[in-house]
Amino acid sequence: MDSIVTRLGAGSLAAAALVGCLSAGAATAVTARAAAIAAPAPSATPASALSVRFTQVTRTVTRAGATFVGPRVTVSGGRPGAAKAVATAMQLHVSALASKFTGVAAGAEQSGTSARRLVDEVTGSTDRSSHYLSVVLEESVDLGGAHPAYLTHAYIFSATTGREVSAAGLFRHPHRVDRLVRSALVAGNRRVGVTASDVAGLSIVPGADGSTAPLWCYPIRTGLHCTVDPGGALGFAAGPLEATVTWAALATGS
Repeated sequence: MDSIVTRLGAGSLAAAALVGCLSAGAATAVTARAAAIAAPAPSATPASALSVRFTQVTRTVTRAGATFVGPRVTVSGGRPGAAKAVATAMQLHVSALASKFTGVAAGAEQSGTSARRLVDEVTGSTDRSSHYLSVVLEESVDLGGAHPAYLTHAYIFSATTGREVSAAGLFRHPHRVDRLVRSALVAGNRRVGVTASDVAGLSIVPGADGSTAPLWCYPIRTGLHCTVDPGGALGFAAGPLEATVTWAALATGS
């Protein structure tokens, strides 16, 4: 977790201020590198060494004439084994989305909507912090209703090993981070009238289903970026809600 130390850069808080919000293993790394906190962030980081490419592939679901369009994720560069680990994990995630959609299409057929064209389109993008690579899948599911459903799926990988980690696993006290995330969402989305009660149930800690939906948070260069799926807080018309909690805020407030 020395990545957070690097990201804070010159003039940042002492390592002790970070220990309260980082995981136990991360806190040890922070303490060990306390002297490096004031050093400028390096121009080249492990995360930037990993290159990700998304190639769209169309699959026809043999139910209800449905179509699944999802990316083949190719990862290269970085340390030995890291690229392969990320690519393997992402293909598993994409395949899981395809399987879920196949089930939805089958259900649509059974309910008499087989004449409709059902489409699931998944696209990908990446973001980076010093030592973490974030891969974000944006999903648009059109089941023939008034409008498609738009969903986000965010995945975080160690750029050094390619190991997948969770947003909650980055912090020693994730529920404290939850409060910062909720406050940032309220402050950053006042134009659509978001209140504290609207986001009260959101958490970076996975629920019983293993998901944090409709909230997705992942590290970027400036902090922990979070987005809420349309309809996850307020009505669908409000669109996705987004906010970034800076690393400095996480260090002082969590």
